[in-house]
Amino acid sequence: MLDPKFLRENIDLVRKGIARKKFQVDLDAVLAADEARRHAVAEFEVARSAQNAANKEMAALPKGSPEFQAKVVEMKTASAKVKELEKKVSEVEEQMKAVALSVPNIPHDSVPEGRTEADNQVVATWGDPAQLVSAAAKAHWDIAWFNKAIDFERGVKVTGAGFPFYVGDMARLVRALIQYFLEEAGSNGYTEVTRPLMVNAASATATGQLPDKEGQMYHAQTDDFYMIPTAEVPVTNFFRDEILDEASLPMKRCGYTPCFRREAGSWGAHVRGLNRLHQFDKVELVKWVHPDQSFAELELLRGDAERLLQKLNLPYRVLLICAGDIGFSHSKQYDLEVWAGGQKRWLEVSSCSNFTDFQARRAGIRFRPRMGNPSSSTPSTALASACRAFWRRSSRTTCSPTAPCASPRPCVAGTVRKPCRSKVALGWQGRVVGYVCFVSPALPSLPCSARNRCGLAAFSAGRTFTDGTYWVAVSGGADSVYLLLALWADETLRPRLRVLHFNHRVRGEAA
Repeated sequence: MLDPKFLRENIDLVRKGIARKKFQVDLDAVLAADEARRHAVAEFEVARSAQNAANKEMAALPKGSPEFQAKVVEMKTASAKVKELEKKVSEVEEQMKAVALSVPNIPHDSVPEGRTEADNQVVATWGDPAQLVSAAAKAHWDIAWFNKAIDFERGVKVTGAGFPFYVGDMARLVRALIQYFLEEAGSNGYTEVTRPLMVNAASATATGQLPDKEGQMYHAQTDDFYMIPTAEVPVTNFFRDEILDEASLPMKRCGYTPCFRREAGSWGAHVRGLNRLHQFDKVELVKWVHPDQSFAELELLRGDAERLLQKLNLPYRVLLICAGDIGFSHSKQYDLEVWAGGQKRWLEVSSCSNFTDFQARRAGIRFRPRMGNPSSSTPSTALASACRAFWRRSSRTTCSPTAPCASPRPCVAGTVRKPCRSKVALGWQGRVVGYVCFVSPALPSLPCSARNRCGLAAFSAGRTFTDGTYWVAVSGGADSVYLLLALWADETLRPRLRVLHFNHRVRGEAA
């Protein structure tokens, strides 16, 4: 999902990006829905503000007075209007979400132009097929004993086409490759996870399978679950609707899964045998990384996948996929293809993609900067046997720039008063929860609560002792916490800072 603000402010860029892909989207309908949503939200905020103001006025009136009774009637009317507008906001937000989900991710500037796979660019190769692959190699379906090692006929009998049995040494080979990929991933810093093989609609929507690929997934309608088409879906959703700490990034996971795809409409010699199955095995690599490192991490992920092929001594090439051939959620994609000597053609074994913040926004995955407020994060997903990197960025925090106070008011704590010269709004999940107040150039910035009250009394109690330490006495209130953060931000003061905590609820002799 694209950031609505980004879409509004860069509509021509988005139109151009979508035109480079093979998708068609009614962006005018998206903009209209966004405008309706913003209008409804503004209308709701005005009504709620009026309700709060009326509530304060009523609290100041004598109970039972005519004025109080009139305010009660006014409050009931205001409350009904707020509830009505709140319902309207919910409805238009759902409408906005529905149309926004139809907008694909836009391709990165480094993605080449093109409409089909014939326009993909070879950007790297490894190994000489003539030296590493025998000229007498046969396609696997032409090997005499092959049907005994991989039994397609019994798979058709038990389930249907595309669900083979692996028997004996072939079953052990599949298991060995899976174990090898997982061990290599572990040595590269990926933590292994096991995962569900079915996901709900919300998870499939988060990674872009819905509403784009319904026809390719097996659907258990009774429970409304989907068989996973790739481990990308459950592993990515591990952190859905969560906020990660920036210090934990990059975060790496790997996992093996059987995968299930209907592959409707697939036929012909190019999908014969093992080339196209409805059930197949993959080892997935997933990264959640900092937005600014998104494309650098994509290259590292591609390197992790390439080293596996090199250690297996398989000649391969790397394709940079053109704009018209990359997927709905992708911003940039590499495909790794090995040379199949028996079929005399290149076959894709791995796909590494950067999804930027597209999937992170759909999944509600964000990160908390080390010194700041939550911001949209960007996951990176990859598969080791069909390697796919996915990531997206939004490095914008919710803090506003420093600006003069609109209406300077004194910050008050006890009897201490100092004018607030300028302030920075502190945002949390899209709303202002407080301010950092700059009192004078000689003092560190002192945080104020949303009511514009600062812990200046605690600050004035600070003293520098002969050993150079700076002591300050604080309670456990919000102002004190804000104050300590401000003092801690002063790197020259930080090593000398000492804190005495007191319980302001203790009175008299006990104190």
